[in-house]
Amino acid sequence: MADQTNELSRSKIQEMVVAYAAEKPENREALLADRKRVLSELLNQPIPEYLNVRVAEETADTIFLIAPYLADQLSDNQLEDVAGGGLTTDRHGAHRIGAVLMDPEHLMASSKH
Repeated sequence: MADQTNELSRSKIQEMVVAYAAEKPENREALLADRKRVLSELLNQPIPEYLNVRVAEETADTIFLIAPYLADQLSDNQLEDVAGGGLTTDRHGAHRIGAVLMDPEHLMASSKH
């Protein structure tokens, strides 16, 4: 996994989850059974209780497209973050992925997953 303290995008999270699930059938089943626990382990930080995490199980004849969240009246920088899913830091030092708050104390690099 790349150094998450520099950049953690939604697409990078997606890559991590796909790699984890594709590694072995047990990982895929764990993701389907307990997605928040698996995501928490991959990110090496707790997932906030208010954050909904959904997993869509692909099949050979189904494709999923993601329509990004857009809040009313976003600034150009906020639109860029949502579109690119970039990690941003607010003036209080809190990290956000798009609109998802991430605790900066828990963002750590890991090559285990």
